[in-house]
Amino acid sequence: MHRLSDRMRALAPAHPRGVQLLAAAAEFDAAIDGYFAGPQTVSTEEYMATFQRALSLWSEATREAPA
Repeated sequence: MHRLSDRMRALAPAHPRGVQLLAAAAEFDAAIDGYFAGPQTVSTEEYMATFQRALSLWSEATREAPA
């Protein structure tokens, strides 16, 4: 797992968009697993798109700018 997906899962139970946070965290973890798998099953473009969606949702949910 990634720090971002861990933080999304931690926030989800108390947040109105919790279901979305959990889904995005799971999608991001799957993309990480596929990207770093041997052989690679997720392209760089797919990985980056999934990361961007997760980061955007995190930023909206917390009102924090990406670090």
